[in-house]
Amino acid sequence: MNKGRLLHDVKYRISMLVKLHGKTGVTLDALTDNYRTLWPEEHPYWRTYHIPTFMDFLTDDLSDTVTVLTVAGVPTAWSAEEVKFQQMTDAKTTFPSKEQLLEVIKKRKSLTVDELTSYVMKNFGQQLSYAVANQIFGTNEKKIHQAIKKGLQEWVDVVKLKVGATKKRTIILKKEKKQKWLLQNLILAKLNTNGSMTYIELFEFLEDTFRIHLNHYYINVLYGIKANNLLEALTAAFDSVATISPFEDLTTTSGLAFTENYLIQLIGHTKPHSVSRSTQTESVDFCSVERVIRFLEDNGGISIMVTQLHKVLYGCEAAVLSIESVLSLTLDLVIQSEGRLGIKKINGLAFVTLTGKSKSKD
Repeated sequence: MNKGRLLHDVKYRISMLVKLHGKTGVTLDALTDNYRTLWPEEHPYWRTYHIPTFMDFLTDDLSDTVTVLTVAGVPTAWSAEEVKFQQMTDAKTTFPSKEQLLEVIKKRKSLTVDELTSYVMKNFGQQLSYAVANQIFGTNEKKIHQAIKKGLQEWVDVVKLKVGATKKRTIILKKEKKQKWLLQNLILAKLNTNGSMTYIELFEFLEDTFRIHLNHYYINVLYGIKANNLLEALTAAFDSVATISPFEDLTTTSGLAFTENYLIQLIGHTKPHSVSRSTQTESVDFCSVERVIRFLEDNGGISIMVTQLHKVLYGCEAAVLSIESVLSLTLDLVIQSEGRLGIKKINGLAFVTLTGKSKSKD
């Protein structure tokens, strides 16, 4: 039997086996036993098509006929037709709206399709099959990720990122791509100011300032790399710019739990890293922050280009300003403003603006 015929035969048998279980579905453990009987791993197809796991086979080759979801911690498969029938005929069914799912994506910045599927199951009790996704997004696609990408094409992209040993389809906001240049330069400016930072310090700074969750998936997207873990991501992102080394201190100011930490040290910077949790510098003081805020308030809450900050603070134009010095000054102001100042990008230019937050009272 040739490979194409064998593939078709196995797909048909598994689809029929799942369909026979009707509404109850069949656990992946039980289905895997049948799968191995039908198709031993030593068969040449495995070496030719590089299918490492049964789950990959289901999600890549059988996604149009089989739906796999984790229910009560147990991965279970249903016939896609059964899922569609149940969803479309149950009068009590409550689907999440497209707007609700978009809000989830915006909050998370990026998440895998599996994570979005789990969210829908947990909060709506629904199985996010491709048929359900089509109904939510008003599309007519054969796979969940295709429905998401088409239905939210104005706001998101769906890309494949490696997670552990497998690649997972990940949803990312398009606006994040527009921020890449600015964020990369802000991070570099912060490193230039400090000489070194730990990963936790950088994570908390970006979380507090921009609400960015700097895990290794986000680093992959930000720097256009395909790292498998945090260390690989940091090493690739700061290649030829900084050295990355393990850092034992896992202390945080945010209360978040971290299992690993690394020191990011600019090449050529030899001063030992301070374990101080403050990331402020001496170049900007309290009066500088108040001066900028007062200037913005007096002018009707306008935004100001970061290149004009020197004039507002010191009353004159700077003779020469490097991008690093401008961004460093901007970052220091934002950090010390305790959330009252923010940075936004307009037509490719960076501006400082009021956030509307009041000064914290300690």
